[in-house]
Amino acid sequence: MKQKACAVLALALAGVAIPGATSAQAVAERDMPAHCRGEASAQFGANPRYIESGEVERAKHGFRVVGSYEASDGSRAGFRCRFNGAGEFRGVVALDHGGNRPSQRQVSACNDMMLGTGKIVETTPLMPGAFELIMDFPDGNFVCDVEANGSITYFEKLR
Repeated sequence: MKQKACAVLALALAGVAIPGATSAQAVAERDMPAHCRGEASAQFGANPRYIESGEVERAKHGFRVVGSYEASDGSRAGFRCRFNGAGEFRGVVALDHGGNRPSQRQVSACNDMMLGTGKIVETTPLMPGAFELIMDFPDGNFVCDVEANGSITYFEKLR
């Protein structure tokens, strides 16, 4: 029991979300587009005046907002914000997927969090080399954010 408590504490100190723990505040559905634009501005270094977002869409595991911003070269670049079913902001990702796929090392790191083998349901690039994986395990679906080196930055059971 003491080892499990130490492992949970280590994950919490590393900034990894622990299944069942809540760390983010919920965003009201009507405020999600504005929240998304602010997060996109910070993530992509874009002037907020040149960021556009659409309406809130219900997704399989929560909510999403799709938008675009004016990139430094003057072109429009797309992004998507995700919110979980409780309205907590999950992240903003660029929509220039380019066919990137997670490595076996990244998938294994997510599987190690559950000490099993999960089936990948959805893959979303977060930044160069990093991915958000939605994986189906016997205990339900989990979201796993994993860096290029296999480090887990977020892991949580989807509701």
